[in-house]
Amino acid sequence: MKIIRNIDKNWQKLPKIALTIGNFDGIHFGHTKILEKLRLEAQERDLKTALLTFEPHPAKIFGQNCQNRIYNLSEKGRILKAQGLIDYLFIIHFDRNLIAINAEDFLKNILLKNINMKYLLTGYDFCFGKNRKGNAVFLQEKSQILDFKFEQILEQKFDNQTYSSTLIRKLIKNGQIKEVNNILARKFSISGVIVKGMGLARQIGYATANIFPKKYQIQPKFGVYKVDISIENGDFMAAILNFGIKPTIGDEKKPIFEIHILNFSQNIYGKKVRIRFLDFIREEIKFDNIDQLMVQIGRDLKKI
Repeated sequence: MKIIRNIDKNWQKLPKIALTIGNFDGIHFGHTKILEKLRLEAQERDLKTALLTFEPHPAKIFGQNCQNRIYNLSEKGRILKAQGLIDYLFIIHFDRNLIAINAEDFLKNILLKNINMKYLLTGYDFCFGKNRKGNAVFLQEKSQILDFKFEQILEQKFDNQTYSSTLIRKLIKNGQIKEVNNILARKFSISGVIVKGMGLARQIGYATANIFPKKYQIQPKFGVYKVDISIENGDFMAAILNFGIKPTIGDEKKPIFEIHILNFSQNIYGKKVRIRFLDFIREEIKFDNIDQLMVQIGRDLKKI
């Protein structure tokens, strides 16, 4: 998969492209259905596949809650590459100038001229351009004039709910990890670099590897999770994670991920890790003393 930035500003000769557009945060089951259909249509038409996405997240420009991203751009790229359905990932810088471009100019100058789009597949609720004028009716009309094929995929359902990034965010914040993993068709994960903590967990016999949430990363429900962890792209190891403010021993104001890796004692400060969430164990609790906390940690470890 080749990554090309600022295709809106930099023209280059590209092969004929089968394109889909969107933020694709989470790359959930509904997104994957779009990408699978895109690949099939591209093969029938002898086209290359591409996803056009935006960075930063449009919510940031519109002043909405930005602490909501399921995956950052690097994680999104990793997942897309692993799926093997996309030949090109186009990344357009999202700003006020882009918002001001009308749908027809965006279609003609960016999608057709710069990207060399011959086939466009969108989700059921997709719109683009100034005042969201680039809807399905607009695209169907223009496809007949400007020599490209347009199709729109139907909404995908999960337990009578539409697959959406909004639904996934809600489930993550509620601690419903198994449901999240079902919709994603993979394990929800975070990545980061291990930072040095205060060493309090080590003093009570349960050394932890600590990660602070990224600025725009969605924060799961405070509590204890069954997880596994990969260090520097190594094999995954069983672990238990607490996300919260450590009310019993620290009462931090800034939430932190604390991961205790089972049967592991190496120094991994400064190492990049990826953590996959497997299940929610319990909510974060403030205990009366350290002894009560240690007993509960023992119970949590037995549970996982």
